[in-house]
Amino acid sequence: MSEFQYYHFETIDTPLTEKQQDELRAISSRAEITDTTFVNEYNYGDFRGDPTKVTAKYFDVMMYYSNFGNQELRFRFPKSAINLPMLKKYEADDVTEIEIAGNFVVVSMLQNDEDSSRDFYEHFGKVISAIPSIREDILNGDYRILYISWLGGVMRGYVDEDSEEPPVPPGLKELTKPLKQLVDFFDVDNDLIEVAAQTSGTPIQIDTNAQKTEWVKTVSEADKNDWIVRLISGEPAGVLGEIRSRFLNDRPVPVATKSSKKRRTASEIEELGKNLQETIAQQRAEQERAERERRLAESTAQRQKVINAHVGKEPMLWKQVEEAVEQRLASGYDTVIEKLTLLHDLAKRNKTTDAFTTKMREFRKTHARKSAMIRRLNDKQFPR
Repeated sequence: MSEFQYYHFETIDTPLTEKQQDELRAISSRAEITDTTFVNEYNYGDFRGDPTKVTAKYFDVMMYYSNFGNQELRFRFPKSAINLPMLKKYEADDVTEIEIAGNFVVVSMLQNDEDSSRDFYEHFGKVISAIPSIREDILNGDYRILYISWLGGVMRGYVDEDSEEPPVPPGLKELTKPLKQLVDFFDVDNDLIEVAAQTSGTPIQIDTNAQKTEWVKTVSEADKNDWIVRLISGEPAGVLGEIRSRFLNDRPVPVATKSSKKRRTASEIEELGKNLQETIAQQRAEQERAERERRLAESTAQRQKVINAHVGKEPMLWKQVEEAVEQRLASGYDTVIEKLTLLHDLAKRNKTTDAFTTKMREFRKTHARKSAMIRRLNDKQFPR
């Protein structure tokens, strides 16, 4: 299999200037560059820049995929727009990395699975469309994707088994469509997410317009004036991020996000996941067994109806057998087997199997030279 790598960088808050596009062109002469995206595929060679530094300098999101098992997502946030201490709680070496780059913070989520067989073209469009929504979630204090990234590291052995889990975010039991698409992209086990979600609360929507209005009243005039001046000066992303961050930090924490349960370790969550998989496997096996029994009972009842409908019609069936034999065709021999099977079942019902055996021996003797049909009789183990 040939090597394949895909890089997708995208701006959300501010388009690229012509100067920035020229700088990016210096990194790659083959990339597709627009005022919002930088996209490149490699079947040989490699990206000449540092993905984290390129993201920090130019872009708000980045997705990377390789067919040798690497999947990466990067998000850039204005430092003033996010709760850095909270993000740091989800940091794990080689899984989720958080770097400060000037006035920005870059969050990188890395998954490596050399045994992965995911089809890139099946996922990449969905992932790219999901990324902006996930970035918005993080800006709004929704850290579910960060926890899911940590679970992926647990699943692949990159997280120490004694490490305590980060805060379990609310809403882990009910994932949004974009989150589900990224779960598929990172190939995180849904059973592991299900057991991890046992301590996840239900998110409470508290940032209504009325509450925002009340919050604005608490902000000092100096801060409001500063925001307005910066907006007029062309700094929308930083200002909006800062306002959002202040609002999120000032609002009360929903009770549903708090948990009195003890933090679990990576190994404890893995064990819970294995137990759930075993339970599911047992339930599935039981369901399959019950379904087989149901189908068998249904088939047996249907067959019994057919047998009962032919009681007393044995002479007619034997005549049909002889007529089918004379066709000397494969389809005729199929009919022979079908009618003889019905005659055998009737003999069992009527306790006349001795008579059926005698009749079969005479039938075999009469048609002994029809080797193709005789082979079929032998295959079905009719009396000799």
